[in-house]
Amino acid sequence: MQKFKGRDKMKLLLLSNEQLIFSIIWKGISTFYLQVV
Repeated sequence: MQKFKGRDKMKLLLLSNEQLIFSIIWKGISTFYLQVV
């Protein structure tokens, strides 16, 4: 049970991390696009 709880926590952390990375990448792409255009 404890293991599952830990894994759930990791999953949640990974999900929020994924969203953070995605927003950073999206910001970078939009900034790059604006500079090119």
